[in-house]
Amino acid sequence: MNLTGIVSTAVTINEGFAGAAGPGLVALARNGATAGEWDVPAGSLLTTDQVNALLQGKLYVKAASAANPNGEIRGQIAPANISVIFADLSGAQEVPAVGGAAAGVAATTVDAQANTVSVHVHATGVDDATAAEVDNGAAGSTGTKLVALTQDAVQPGHWSTELAAITAARGNDLQKSVNLALGSSLATIGLTIPAVAVAAYALDKQLVLGLNDQELVLLVLTFVLSMLTFVTGRTNILFGLVHVVVFAVFVFLVFVP
Repeated sequence: MNLTGIVSTAVTINEGFAGAAGPGLVALARNGATAGEWDVPAGSLLTTDQVNALLQGKLYVKAASAANPNGEIRGQIAPANISVIFADLSGAQEVPAVGGAAAGVAATTVDAQANTVSVHVHATGVDDATAAEVDNGAAGSTGTKLVALTQDAVQPGHWSTELAAITAARGNDLQKSVNLALGSSLATIGLTIPAVAVAAYALDKQLVLGLNDQELVLLVLTFVLSMLTFVTGRTNILFGLVHVVVFAVFVFLVFVP
């Protein structure tokens, strides 16, 4: 890494999306032969989680100086699938425009491969804000909400969301949305039930599912609907309504067996 216009005292690779600060992972070493050059020490390795963070656009390089020991300049490491966009926020861009001294900056990281977005907003003059969100709409127009942002408990002007799966859903690509939103849950269920079944068989124990006849019918119906819904990988309002009806029947039977 080559630096100009700064007398750096330290250079590190840190973990954090654009607009957020994170811990240092690798400390670069000053190159004694080339002024302004800092190199990754030989033998430095990233863990599996850190490699995943790199591919998500969640690593950045920071250079500190005597005047700014916490960091004077910074740059996000962006693989080919990552786009980082900074946008200024002001009341003049609202529709209709509003007055006031409130201002802010939104740092957005888009992963075109995983279809996720991470946003960190830092605003001033609007600590009494009640909500923040990312909307769909070109400059000068309004649109629908894509994802809500969560307020920082310590810094009221900081609102964020990370790895939100919105692009796939808006593109009517159901399978990607399901993989992103429910992948870990499905993996847990898919591993837990077989593991319990194997343990019951190995220990010669009786395995009881714990469902009555009505619940078994709803379970089988849910499995069939899920297979029909996910087989194409595309959303369908009719299947969605049928799932809602099945869920409503389940809730009804909970209170009226």
